[in-house]
Amino acid sequence: MKRIIIPISFSVKSTYALIQAKVLADHYQARITLLHCYSPVEHNRRFDFPNKEYKKEVEKLLLSFYKENISGEVSTVQCLAVEGSISGTMHNISSKFDLIVLTKNDKANSAKTSPISEKLLRIMSKAHCPVLICPVQDTPLRITEIQSAWHIKRKDSETEIIDRLTSKLGIARQCVNVKSLDQQVFISPLWKRILKAKTPINSAAPPILVPMSDQDEIDLLMIVYYNQSLFEKFIGDSRIKSIYSLQVPILLINQSQARV
Repeated sequence: MKRIIIPISFSVKSTYALIQAKVLADHYQARITLLHCYSPVEHNRRFDFPNKEYKKEVEKLLLSFYKENISGEVSTVQCLAVEGSISGTMHNISSKFDLIVLTKNDKANSAKTSPISEKLLRIMSKAHCPVLICPVQDTPLRITEIQSAWHIKRKDSETEIIDRLTSKLGIARQCVNVKSLDQQVFISPLWKRILKAKTPINSAAPPILVPMSDQDEIDLLMIVYYNQSLFEKFIGDSRIKSIYSLQVPILLINQSQARV
């Protein structure tokens, strides 16, 4: 894990993604790249820099954004402004990176077909490396503190993918708990409650989301991504919406493209 990239929109959510990425970069001694994509159409761009080169000025803004949110050395930080879409850019450059860090929406909306935005779906479909979707919260994921990582398994072939990834990340195999939507025997009261629910358990019912025992503590969710249509159907399931609404980071591994 040597190179981590974070798409930056200069929003509060970007700040949380950056903080999460910095914690991981410090752990792995990795380099961070801040990426901002902009429209080729000048009047559709967010900023206005009269008589100045847009790319260079945005890269300066990215560095300023980093300095505003992260203290310390900046020698391991790269700032990259690219003309084009974020999904197209990720398709072109993500093979050079080991991880993409994004933030998810604050709340999953049960009324929507998918709790994940179209933008995130497009990025995941084009990514050539794993994608970490972190919640908007003040406690970033720390690899050394992971005690329970849930693998939401759909195919037997995922076991090898997850084993390789957890080994690369330095997550102990005994910390990985395999869950299935077809599960009939339960050790986890929380997983049983989620699977038995007829409608999504969301933030409107916070007491239900509180883990029902110490055994149900979740530090990380891991899901293998196949293609956009299958994934949209998968996360449209009420049970997956319940999982997504938990304030837990989600690691998505693109089965066809991920370098794990």
